[in-house]
Amino acid sequence: MSRPPPKDEATRAKLLHAATSVFAEVGYDSATIRQICARAEVNVAAVNYHFGDKLGLYAEVLKHATGPDYQLKVRSAVRATPQPEEALRVFVRGMFDKVYGDKPEANLRIMTREIVNPTPAFDTVVEETIRPTYKQLCEIIGQIIGHPAPAEITRLCVYSFMGQVIHYFYGRELIARLSPTLDIAKERYRIADHIVDFTLAGLRATTKPAASRKRK
Repeated sequence: MSRPPPKDEATRAKLLHAATSVFAEVGYDSATIRQICARAEVNVAAVNYHFGDKLGLYAEVLKHATGPDYQLKVRSAVRATPQPEEALRVFVRGMFDKVYGDKPEANLRIMTREIVNPTPAFDTVVEETIRPTYKQLCEIIGQIIGHPAPAEITRLCVYSFMGQVIHYFYGRELIARLSPTLDIAKERYRIADHIVDFTLAGLRATTKPAASRKRK
């Protein structure tokens, strides 16, 4: 398949950039094609030409907001780390670098809106971008606790682990007010290591026999 002319690629890039800003500001429902095209300084027909419709444009913006290339890079780094405990550390540090290294504020706002109020594009993004990372985490944590990746206990541990990571992404405004002196960007590796150490301690407790976890 031949590549589109440079002018078409430039128009597509301008639309994605403008749409990212508009969707982050007002959300999918309130955004209009005319509004996006005005900001991109292109003809309104360009959306249909490049993306089919507003949902097609939003789906591409949403996919980009998840950072698929960076997630692939992180997953590759995790696969290259033989020890599962250290693989968790590589994963969290990579995710903190993705969010706090590039500072994609608009992407975070888009993902926050999408998680709270999913659009029809969400399922595709979950399957293509998020589920591969989730499956990798299930395998890693399953190795640590000695349970199969699909086991319920494994999945619950993954959700508890990811809950800590995600809080530093989507709860930043709350953290800033509760701990105004904490600079997450500068301290991201220390925070990442704390999350891993905290998680490993919890996983060790989780794998203890039930009787030993009861209070005497």
